[in-house]
Amino acid sequence: MAEARVAIVTGGTHGIGRAITATLAARGYAVVAVGNDAAQAEGTQELLRERGLQADTREADVALSADVEGVVRFTLAKYGRVDALCNNAGIYTRGTVLTVTEEAWDRTMAVNLKGMFLFARAVIPHMIAAGGGAIVNTASVSSYGNRNLVAYCAAKAGVLGLTRALAMDHVQDHIRVNALVPGFILSGMTADSPPERLAVMAEGNVAGRVGQPQDVATLVAFLVSDEAATISGAFYEVSTAPYRGPSPPGPGRC
Repeated sequence: MAEARVAIVTGGTHGIGRAITATLAARGYAVVAVGNDAAQAEGTQELLRERGLQADTREADVALSADVEGVVRFTLAKYGRVDALCNNAGIYTRGTVLTVTEEAWDRTMAVNLKGMFLFARAVIPHMIAAGGGAIVNTASVSSYGNRNLVAYCAAKAGVLGLTRALAMDHVQDHIRVNALVPGFILSGMTADSPPERLAVMAEGNVAGRVGQPQDVATLVAFLVSDEAATISGAFYEVSTAPYRGPSPPGPGRC
């Protein structure tokens, strides 16, 4: 029997990340789900038990290199490898350049962008030694700009740049790096949305409904699988309205 592949999922105990954790576990991956809330971790474990699945949950701050290195050490000690990294952890910070505090800006950059850099730096040497791997980074349609989200937009735009740079740097190492660009997904950040907003979002979605965490998780499972063996440096939009501007704001629209 083939050895199970191993995936680290940051932000893996809540919202979209929880769906990614459960989906990969259901497909036979040994999953290490990283979060910073004990209640969310227990909720994830409960969901997995209900489905007859299992995964490890680890508490860590993705913006701290010591915590990141600790997660990777745990994973290697238990499973001996890291085949996939899903950089999904993120925070949502409202405000314009005139209202966002320096502290809020720094924390948004630290969680949404630096954390991805730290985890990529920690796992890529092990992927190289193993002959390859796959990384999926969660960006946002706000990567292209949005109102009253200056810090969030800047961080998520950085995710696209980081993704393309990692893909170019490690193509010869057989490490595939792609980005998800979710639009409106009914998850932790949007769970309290009023019905009228949900109706608008459903109308703009090609599926005729509001996007769900599972929509993102299914795409992640594809991108880390051998079925996506030739895909790297691409950006995939999920649950977005068709772009109506004069020209696409970025490559790899899907």
